[in-house]
Amino acid sequence: MRKMGGLYLVGIGLGEKGISVKGLEIARKSDMVLLDSYTNVIDENKVKTLSGLIGKEVRLADRTSLEENIDPLIEESKKKRICILVPGDPLLGTTHISIVVRARELGVKCEVIPGASIFSSIGLTGLSPYKFGRTVTIPHLEKSFKPRSFYYQIKLNKDVGLHTLVLLDTERGGMSPSVAVTILDEIENEERLGVVSNSDLIFVLSRIGEENQHICLDRLESVISKEFGPPPHSLVLPGKIDEVEREMIKALFGVEV
Repeated sequence: MRKMGGLYLVGIGLGEKGISVKGLEIARKSDMVLLDSYTNVIDENKVKTLSGLIGKEVRLADRTSLEENIDPLIEESKKKRICILVPGDPLLGTTHISIVVRARELGVKCEVIPGASIFSSIGLTGLSPYKFGRTVTIPHLEKSFKPRSFYYQIKLNKDVGLHTLVLLDTERGGMSPSVAVTILDEIENEERLGVVSNSDLIFVLSRIGEENQHICLDRLESVISKEFGPPPHSLVLPGKIDEVEREMIKALFGVEV
């Protein structure tokens, strides 16, 4: 009997045990299980936990495996069931969208199993998810690479009263909130467009979904000098806060804004 293959992108949600029942069933039935370590910060504990839940070896897949050498993997999925585990939700990253598109070009249907992501958790700040503008990412800056588009987008959001979810670079083991805020502060000192100031409130979301999850509400000047532990981290910069949001923030954090 001919063995059926298949290619699956399974979102494992937030934390070590955020994978759905359906995703878990697919992973257990797969011949090969890979965990994306390119678009997210992965530690050994997550690999061990997932391997234990699935009951088989989980191998890490880096950028080379998921982008440059994706064709051989797709071809192999014609004969084997291959499951690629993706922290969060699979189709929030261009890398995974490219996999779906390339698989279709090579005659393979890629089934996608959604998962909870950082976008699912912004309500933990007390702010309304309906009042968020375009999400931005702050990358590590280099001498020859100093983009500012994220700064200008935050301004556009704030100009119309919208909040901003700020994702932090996952390269080099992840970016700390203090580094991210320092970058914003330095750009503000040069551009002086009033996008951020030392007295601004800022939410720091750390390790959402993990057992050591932490959400902090503080002033920008305080975040610059604080340590928030291991990644991943995200920031939320509030726009115009309405009365319902004020009440929710007081209930969650015990402070009036």
